[in-house]
Amino acid sequence: MNDFNQEIRFTSDFIEPPIIDESKPYLEKVEFTVITKNTFNRNFKLSITFYDAFGAPIYVLQPIINVPENSPELTKIIEIPKSDIPFIYNTKYFGFTIFLSPSNDGSVISISDTSKFDLKSSAKLFFNYRKI
Repeated sequence: MNDFNQEIRFTSDFIEPPIIDESKPYLEKVEFTVITKNTFNRNFKLSITFYDAFGAPIYVLQPIINVPENSPELTKIIEIPKSDIPFIYNTKYFGFTIFLSPSNDGSVISISDTSKFDLKSSAKLFFNYRKI
């Protein structure tokens, strides 16, 4: 019989960015909005990493987002510094990695636990279309 009472220490997902070559010269600002809600009695950390076409990480959005245990809906807006925007041009995918912190008492999350970790995200791209 398999033991399914194991915790996954992290998980990740990948998304293709919506930037095309023609729009690159006009991109001036990028903001990520991350909304979380955590009803678990465990802390989480959320990392957003940008990857090139070969799957190699090329940029990590800072800061890493801490999601406290039993937290209400929290909103974090992170702006990519203008000097770092060229990393976006080489990005094929960006991914979210969620890290589960260990419990203080060594316990694991039960399969019957009804707690939830909610994550919503969006990115705003600010373009300035001017004559070059």
